[in-house]
Amino acid sequence: ASSCLSCLLHQKLLDECQDQRWCQFSVHSQVFGPDPCPGTHKYLIASYKCRPANHRIKTVCENDKLRLQCRPKAVLAIYSASYGRFLRGKPECDAPNSEGPHIECLAPDALRRVSKKCHRKENCTVTADRATFGDPCFPGMKKQLRVSYTCVPRQLLEEVGPDTSDPFLLSDYTHGGWYKGPRFSKLREDLMIFTSSLETFAHIWGM
Repeated sequence: ASSCLSCLLHQKLLDECQDQRWCQFSVHSQVFGPDPCPGTHKYLIASYKCRPANHRIKTVCENDKLRLQCRPKAVLAIYSASYGRFLRGKPECDAPNSEGPHIECLAPDALRRVSKKCHRKENCTVTADRATFGDPCFPGMKKQLRVSYTCVPRQLLEEVGPDTSDPFLLSDYTHGGWYKGPRFSKLREDLMIFTSSLETFAHIWGM
């Protein structure tokens, strides 16, 4: 068995679905470009999150400390975390008249690292530096840490149970509950519709 991936998949999902309440598209080679695996059945697996209505965003520059805090009886729920240089939004940490390549470079495990430090905690501190996240960018490029989070009643997480060893699995907060594992649904034909589930599984025929 071998794996083969469409090189356009991630960008296409961003173009169609980012910042939308819902999105849909045909799972077909005309959408995702040249067939990466001719003559075989293919699958599209998309993981995504619904942004909490009352989320907050905090940004700190490289080598600064990010501090998150909730009120008593509430704990942190991390929606997203990115460390590096972003093409979207204002580059808050660039020096005036700074020059450098206009590229995006992000640490691949920023969300996992922030979740492990902050998930289910009343407060936490994360240092935005190379020791914590590595250096995903060219030398000398200014980086920043941006975290989107919300505070939820402690009881919500206690109902999930204290035995969950990996807080990253519980970082998806939706509809008043916490996601506890993959949820797949096999769709007919070649139409994939994103709704409120946290993972959707489509079997592509004849791509």
